[in-house]
Amino acid sequence: MDQPQPGDLVMEITPFASGGFDPHSVGRLLRIDTRPGWPARYVIEPLLRPGEERDGLDLSIMALPDQMSYARWAEGR
Repeated sequence: MDQPQPGDLVMEITPFASGGFDPHSVGRLLRIDTRPGWPARYVIEPLLRPGEERDGLDLSIMALPDQMSYARWAEGR
């Protein structure tokens, strides 16, 4: 899914470009902060570190199907 929304299970795909996989790059998208003239800032709670937040500007992330987002995926949103 190319437009993840808060609550989606996501994976940052940037580490794959460098040849490594960071297990903490998979988690729940908590929010997307946007400001005019700035790239989007994605805030993710890693699955293996509940309660912690990772963030980054203009990350390359993709949503992964799970039970929480299945209905929205099925509707094509």
